[in-house]
Amino acid sequence: MKKTIALLLALILCVSATACGNGGGKEGSGATSGETGESGGTGKKVTLRLGHIAGDTDAWHLGALKFAELVREKTNGSVEVEVYSSSTLGNDRDLIEGMQLGSVDFALVAGVLSNFYEPYGILELPYLFRDQEHLEKVLYGDIGKQLKQDLLDNAQIRGLEFWVRGPRELTANKKSKRWPI
Repeated sequence: MKKTIALLLALILCVSATACGNGGGKEGSGATSGETGESGGTGKKVTLRLGHIAGDTDAWHLGALKFAELVREKTNGSVEVEVYSSSTLGNDRDLIEGMQLGSVDFALVAGVLSNFYEPYGILELPYLFRDQEHLEKVLYGDIGKQLKQDLLDNAQIRGLEFWVRGPRELTANKKSKRWPI
């Protein structure tokens, strides 16, 4: 649980730093207005859109809300992130395409990046990693950095952070005759 929270906070901080200092001159796809920020500055207020497919009680949504809160705090209200849950802005593929088109600024997605940059498919292979430590070493090391850079170079998608999910489990409501466990 502590690792999950730490990874969530790392995601939020990384996304926050990138959103607030992307250096690309893009003000975001969201609406901007001439209003002053909460800090009393004269800059335009920027609104960014973040979408995901999970429901309102899911960790993704709660993390996205925390991210929006941190962005608002760290920019003194001059940048606001609107969070759209439950596929409101589309499914994972729609969200990625929206980022490429500029209609979506951020997305929490899983398992679709290989459609946009094939080498990401390696991360979807079962039993590829020995354990959690091996997975983290790959994702947060040179290989993960290279994957994110290649994704940007080849698909114009900036990967901000990997959000490590727990292993998947298969469950059923009937005992298997084939595999008596």
